[in-house]
Amino acid sequence: MQRWTLALSRESDVRMLRLTVFVLAGAVALAAPSGAQNCVGRGSFRYGRVALGGTVTVTGGSRGFGAYGTYGTPASWYAGATVGTTSIDGGGGTSLNLGGSLGYQLPIGRALAFCPYANLGSSALRNVSTITGTRITTRTNSYGLGGTLGWRYEDSDELDVIPALGVQWQRISVTSPELRYSGPANSGSASFSIGFIAERKWAIVPAVSSSFSSGTSYVYSLSVGYSFGK
Repeated sequence: MQRWTLALSRESDVRMLRLTVFVLAGAVALAAPSGAQNCVGRGSFRYGRVALGGTVTVTGGSRGFGAYGTYGTPASWYAGATVGTTSIDGGGGTSLNLGGSLGYQLPIGRALAFCPYANLGSSALRNVSTITGTRITTRTNSYGLGGTLGWRYEDSDELDVIPALGVQWQRISVTSPELRYSGPANSGSASFSIGFIAERKWAIVPAVSSSFSSGTSYVYSLSVGYSFGK
């Protein structure tokens, strides 16, 4: 009976672990493009080659805070980095998340732009299992490819409005020594954002992302950034 109970607890812990991984993957998916020109609804590198900002993310089971920095040139290459934390509800612990991305902007006419990109991500989470009461360490590494399409719906010196759509594929590797669990997984997601760019410098971008995996919730985010430098 005791062995059966422990086996059931471990199975529940693994399910919780997998759900946590996809929550973290969803948060990273939103941060991955990290300020890529108009493709994700942020200010063009034409008016500032450096972009710095902060992001708040919320899901049905977590809260996150992060910062991003990006450098790029108009209609060309850009690179970005992110750092943040995610707190899992219900005593699930807090993770440290790191990420980086490299992309390229392809203008399509006057109003459209497409940005393919590649990204890397890593997170370390310590939490307390609600089933066994043991402390669990989870390490997640990921890499992926994606693309975003932005449309400059409104264009003026005072305010730009830029809706954007994105899709991403990620390869996720997760390990948990305490549960003796290690395994890769593939994750796909889609995102939608609307960027409000004030005076070509300030960017306010609400966004939502959803994984294609069943049983995962939406990830909502709000980022605020500032562009500068020539």
